[in-house]
Amino acid sequence: MEKCTGAGIILYVDNRGIEEISNPDYDKDILYFFLEREDGQLDFPKGGIDEGEKSPLDCAVRETKEESNLKPLDYDLLDPENTFLECGEGLILFLGKLHMHSIKHAKVLRNEKTLEFEHKEDGCRYLTKKKAEKNLLDYLKIGLNWADKIIQN
Repeated sequence: MEKCTGAGIILYVDNRGIEEISNPDYDKDILYFFLEREDGQLDFPKGGIDEGEKSPLDCAVRETKEESNLKPLDYDLLDPENTFLECGEGLILFLGKLHMHSIKHAKVLRNEKTLEFEHKEDGCRYLTKKKAEKNLLDYLKIGLNWADKIIQN
């Protein structure tokens, strides 16, 4: 993690059980949270480390809140000391399980510095791995595969 330049969190919700998302458009499966860009590509909440941040995890939590309005109380991180992936050029990805009652908190926010949307304003998506793969940014596919392997075990 010495070369870390940015971080993010792969969030998922298990929609297969007793407590399910009430929207019938969502598959009864493991659903991953994505942000859709204007070009249709899918992204995880992530971004660059800010000056003064002490760890990649601090960056990941901040970026998740800034980009998706999801706060640490909305999800449980899976052992962040040991469960992370170095992905791409200096990107660290963590894994978190989103609380079912918190999915309604997700919304794309404007960048606080530029006041622009970095993703589609209505770009919060909950998709299965299979449905997301075709539109996921290529360098993040390794992260999705890593997360799915952990969740499925």
